[in-house]
This record gives sequence, structure tokens and C-alpha cells, in this order.
Amino acid sequence: MEFQQEIIQKNYIVSQLQEFYPYCIEDTDKSTPEQIVLRTNLQNEEEAENFKKHYSAISNTNWIVYNYNPNPQKFVFSKTWLCHHSKRHKRIAKRNADCKAKLSIVIKEITKATKKTDKYLKYDMPLVGEVKISLLHTHNTTSAETLRMLRVYDEVRQQFYQYFSDGMSPVEAIRFHENKFLLEDNFMGLANASINPTHNQIYYLHECWRDTNLGSLINPFDKLKEKVPFYESIGTTVKFHEDHLWAVLLVTPLMKRNHPLSLDLKKLFSLIQLQAARHHLQQLPLCYQRQKLELCRLQL
Repeated sequence: MEFQQEIIQKNYIVSQLQEFYPYCIEDTDKSTPEQIVLRTNLQNEEEAENFKKHYSAISNTNWIVYNYNPNPQKFVFSKTWLCHHSKRHKRIAKRNADCKAKLSIVIKEITKATKKTDKYLKYDMPLVGEVKISLLHTHNTTSAETLRMLRVYDEVRQQFYQYFSDGMSPVEAIRFHENKFLLEDNFMGLANASINPTHNQIYYLHECWRDTNLGSLINPFDKLKEKVPFYESIGTTVKFHEDHLWAVLLVTPLMKRNHPLSLDLKKLFSLIQLQAARHHLQQLPLCYQRQKLELCRLQL
């Protein structure tokens, strides 16, 4: 199967990265038409991961780990990633474009020996980070189909968790989040699943949020027991009984206030009857609704 190749422009990459890393420059001696080599002042693993995150947003590409040495002897940090459309660990043909694009980040140690062989370590601001980026992809990185396959960013994930905590359902969260892009006419962002997740991704996020905050649907008691002190602090009483058949009794402050009040049960039954009749009448034509409703009132 043949794929159309796409080369990301070097100048675009460097200009975008320099907004976050002013000391990022191209090593023209090592760069080739298919690969760009950058030098920057990355200091540790956390900064290297942040660099990868920024480049992922620029290139519309997610990266999967290909090679990582947690305890390198000659370097401070060394890690290599492959494009998420490579054939590595792929069973779904749609996501397998056999892409060869790589991202490699190495953070060098500053020693007398390394200074002799690396001129960038002699700068006033030593550029110890060496980043190698393959510019050649076997797929389009800006098509709507490719953008919908991107993974959701962590900050977007937290944003949706906040939507659910504020009381939104998955459908309401979808509409609310999409409207942000529509108001800005940001149609590229609307198609990008990393910042605007797909419906399936959002429903999955809701399941994760529900399990964490409300407990599982099969056994909700564990999470309920954790929240009993919180409910009691706001004046709500929770009682539950565990058995093969179980029930939960929730008494809110409003219920507690209404419980001691005297109530005419006959009147309550009549009101329930009237409400049920109104619900039934909604399914009837309007001319019949008025006649039936008047009859119910006369009976009450």
C-alpha cells in the first residue's frame, strides 16, 4: 500500500519552537532535507517531555516511545519516539500508515571531553539538548481524518472533568465545548481531537470521571461510604443497607423540613391524579385535552 509523503517545512518548525524556546537553533552541519537537527538548552527529562508536547501540537502528531534508556551513562537523558501512524503495535489498518517519522531528544553532559567535540557546549548558554526530527511523513498531518485520531491533551481532559463536576452531561459538555470553537471560527481546532475530543472520547472521559467521583454502577457503596461525611456536613443524611438486594435512602434538608408538616393525604392523592392525567393528556389532540382536563378537575 502506497502513501503520499508530506514534508514539514524546517523554517516553520524552528519559528514555532522559538516562541517557547528562544535559544533553539538549527544545527545546519547535521541537518539534511529529510531531517532537522536542533540545539536547545533543555536540562532534564521534564523539559524534554514538554518539548515533545509542544512539537506534537506544532506537527499535529502524537508520538509513541521507541527507545528509552532510564539510566544513560554518557548522557543526562536519551529518548526516541515514533509517529503514532507507524506500524509499531498496530492492529488497526486505518492507523497504520507505516510512517517512518522519528523524534529523538538527547541531553548531553558538560565535560572537558564533550566541550572539545561539541561547539554548542561552549556557548554562554550551553545548548546541551540535541533534538533530531524526521520531516518526512507517509500521511497528511492536516487532514480531518488524521486530526480526529489525535490523543486528548491532559489539560483538555481536566477541562472536561470540570464540566462534569459542574453538572453537565456528556451531550451538554460536547455542545458547550464545540461552541467555543464556533464562536472563534476555529474550524481547524474543531476538527482536532487533541483539543476538541470526539464523542467517543468524551463518553469515555465521562465514564472515568463517574468511576472516580461516583463509583461504579455495579458497586456504588465504596464511593458512597467515602462521601457520607461530606453529605453530613451539608445537612444530608444517607442510609444504606447492603445485601443481595440493596437500596439507598437519601434525605435532604428540604425533606427534613417538610417531614413534620401535617399533610392531607386525600388532597395529595388528588394532586397526583391530576398530574398523571395531565401527562396522559399530552398525548391527545388539543380539543380532547381541554375536555378531559376539565372533567378531572370536576372529579377532584
